[in-house]
Formats: sequence, C-alpha cells, structure tokens
Amino acid sequence: MTKKRSPKPQQFTLREKLAVMFTAIKSQRQMAHFLGEDISHQKVGRWLRAGDPARGYDPEPGGSKTIPSYAEKPINNLWQAYLDTAPERVESQGITFDKQIPVYFQRLRKRDGEFGDRVVVAHTEFLTKELRDETLRSAHRTNKYHAVSVRSTINLHDYNNRSDKSQQGITRNAEQKQYRREFRALIKQGVIRKAMQTPMEDIRGNLTDIEQVIENVNKRLRERHEPATSDKGTHLADEILFQLRPKPVYVDEHGNRERKAAPSAAKLSQRRARTKLKRD
Repeated sequence: MTKKRSPKPQQFTLREKLAVMFTAIKSQRQMAHFLGEDISHQKVGRWLRAGDPARGYDPEPGGSKTIPSYAEKPINNLWQAYLDTAPERVESQGITFDKQIPVYFQRLRKRDGEFGDRVVVAHTEFLTKELRDETLRSAHRTNKYHAVSVRSTINLHDYNNRSDKSQQGITRNAEQKQYRREFRALIKQGVIRKAMQTPMEDIRGNLTDIEQVIENVNKRLRERHEPATSDKGTHLADEILFQLRPKPVYVDEHGNRERKAAPSAAKLSQRRARTKLKRD
C-alpha cells in the first residue's frame, strides 16, 4: 500500500483562490458582487480560466492571459473573508473543513430536511487536477467517507459515438447494452448534455490506497469524460460526490439497537459495572 502523504501548507495563486471560493459562491455574478463594483462577472469568468504562470498553466479558451495586478487586493480580501467564515459553515453540517485544502463541502439534505449521508463539492470545474486530487486526499484523511465519485457534464452525442468506437469487436454485457439504449433514446429526444459520474470508488481510511483511487478516477475522466467535454455547456469534473461512512449499529446489553458510534471499551466496562451493581 502506498505510504500516506502528509498535508503540506498550501500557497495558493490568485486563480486557485478564485477556483476554491467558487466551490462555495457558485455564481460568477455573485463572486463579482463580492469582489467589488468595478469587477464584472465577465471578468470573473475570464480570470477563472486565466493562465497561471506560477503553476505552468496556459489560459483556457476564453480566459485571460493572466489575472491583472489590480485584481490582487480584492481577491485576497475575499479570500480572507472566505477562510474566516467557511470553516464554521462546513463544520456546522457535521463534516470536516480542511484549512490546507479549503474547498467547500456541502452536506445534502434528505426529503425530511435532515442531513443525509451524501456530501458534495460543487462547481469544481475550475479546480486544477492537482487541487482536485488533493481534495480526495483530504477527504480520505478524515476517515469519514465511504466512497467518492466525480461528475462531468458531457455532450451525450460525442460520448455515445466514442463509446461505440471503443466497443467495436467487444461483446457488451447486459448493463452496457441498457446504457446504450438509454443514451440513444435521450439523443432521439433531443437531449444534448447529460451529467455523467465516474464509478464509485471506496475511500475508507486505512482500507484504501487513495493514490490508486485517484489514478482510477483520473483515468476515467481522461478516457471517457474529457473527449465529450469540448463544446459549450459541458464541463469536465464539475462536481465531486462523497458518501459518508454509516455509523455502526450498536446493540446494548438489553438488545436495543442504536445507530451511533459504539462506546469505548472503558465506557462499556463502566456501564456494565453500573448494571451489575443495580442487579446486586
């Protein structure tokens, strides 16, 4: 098993700061509002796609060559405000906020309004691959998550055509045949874009080699999702979905089942001692 990586202090570039904050703010217009009156949402969009010389990244299509110097102060001010407020908002949901990799985790609610066992990091399409990988490592270190999947918004026609070419001469299983029928039915209905998830990967603490998980996720994104995310309205890796580990079912000495963490050995011993005294 690969040796665990220790978290290192992160020095974020301006583009990385915008991308991390976008996982919480989620709207270019809203981010422009927070940055100040002189900054439009169009500028924010160009900066999120800007070149990042410090990381060796060229501008993405529609992005600025670099983020201009006048944007440094408002971005840093908003960054500090984000770091001051995000931890409490995340931890109030019963999940961990990692100050080293401070992307925004959001716990989804069930129909009854209670928190469920699914957690998302939304709008991750502007995170670099390195930050996305570090987000998975961060979640793995908490030992609170059972599984992870990464979503992309794909062009369904491109995805289906590439799938057909890759499957030539290969006998599809029943599940693959069903997927193929569903995709073709959607295309006939005029559906162009569709959310597509990578398979769920187990990330349970010491039971999992997180580097192998990251390699599996990136391979799927690179080979299956990326070729179908080249046109407008598509995004590669635009959401990360985590599944929380269920709390173990604890059966007390009376046979009552409770879905909560089992007590420590010391507490269990004390409880049994109290029960024995009552009986005596």
